Parts: sequence; C-alpha cells; structure tokens
Amino acid sequence: MEAVVEAFVGMKEDLEGERRALQSTWAKREKQIGRAISGLAGMYGDMQGLVGASLPKVAKLELGPGDAITPAEEDATG
Repeated sequence: MEAVVEAFVGMKEDLEGERRALQSTWAKREKQIGRAISGLAGMYGDMQGLVGASLPKVAKLELGPGDAITPAEEDATG
C-alpha cells in the first residue's frame, strides 16, 4: 500500500510541476497575443485616419455600445 501511495504522491507532484510550467507559458503567450492585438488595433486606427471610410470595417476592432475607453484605461495601454 505504501508503494502505491508513494507512486500517486509522485504523480501528483509531477502534475503540479507541469501545471506551474504551463501556467507560466500560457501567461507569456497571453501577453504576446495581447501586444499583437494591440499593435494591430493601433495600425487599424492609423489606417482609418489615413484612408477614412473606404477602409473595410473589422468588427473585432470596432467599439461597440458601452465599449468607450476611459482616460485611465487609455493611459494604461499607452
């Protein structure tokens, strides 16, 4: 019985280590994706300023009702 318990304890420790490693990787990837989307949104806004209404709409980059950015949020995104 003791050997079985030790095997499960070892498996649990391995799983927790894997979870920590994956969470770190996911957090890093989430930040990378956020920066990429932010950059695309900025480029889209610049293009809107240059070409105006002839630029096709990208729904995911458009503000919807209640999506207005507050000055504090704008400062945070820089």
